[in-house]
Amino acid sequence: MLFNYVLEPRLLDERIKIATTLVKNNINEIILTADCAGDLAISGSRFRRLFVSDTGIQFRHYKMWKRARSYLEQILTPASLTQIAMDLGYPDSTHFSRSIRSTYGLPPRKMKAHMQDSAFFLAKNVENSN
Repeated sequence: MLFNYVLEPRLLDERIKIATTLVKNNINEIILTADCAGDLAISGSRFRRLFVSDTGIQFRHYKMWKRARSYLEQILTPASLTQIAMDLGYPDSTHFSRSIRSTYGLPPRKMKAHMQDSAFFLAKNVENSN
């Protein structure tokens, strides 16, 4: 539900479901389009077209978004930003900072500072402690 509206479930091709699950379960690894296509026994161009058709975004943007989104799950940890970047599979902290800034419009350090008192994270911590 979003803004009191029930969202229609998006029907994904089974091959795209496999690819999205692969990304989700291996967020800290490099997953190439060619490797996914090969695993699914389709060409790279067919995989890219099918992915965009089913999800509305390019595979590389999806991977970038999922990795940046996983930062939010670690934002309140005491780990350094460099350690978080390495845990999420970024090659270095500069790449991590650019990706987070590109996705959210703020650098990771500012996000961490501003979100520590956020109602979103406070509610999430209350839920997790119960």
